[in-house]
Amino acid sequence: MRRRPRKGTSVRFAPADGAVPSHACDPVLGLRFNIEARYGGTVEVDLVGERPRAIAVAFAGALRRQSELGGSLGARTTIKQHLQAYLRFFHICASTPRPRRSPICA
Repeated sequence: MRRRPRKGTSVRFAPADGAVPSHACDPVLGLRFNIEARYGGTVEVDLVGERPRAIAVAFAGALRRQSELGGSLGARTTIKQHLQAYLRFFHICASTPRPRRSPICA
């Protein structure tokens, strides 16, 4: 669309109007971000070094969705408690040896 629409005229869009720029990133895929708590305060979330990455991305998205308006987390302290639990989970995953596959199941 090139100009502001006027009442009574049809509006036409160019194909490029709906295109997302290539440099735009999905905020849920970020593993380092800040959460503004609804009841005051800011929590810095950093899950960049956690492995496996796919689970870290899922946890980061879940934490962000729970902290949004309408989510179950509103206070800074509860968001931090959830983050600490996630970090503890990743620590346990990293310190536990992977189970070896049995030759019978292979």
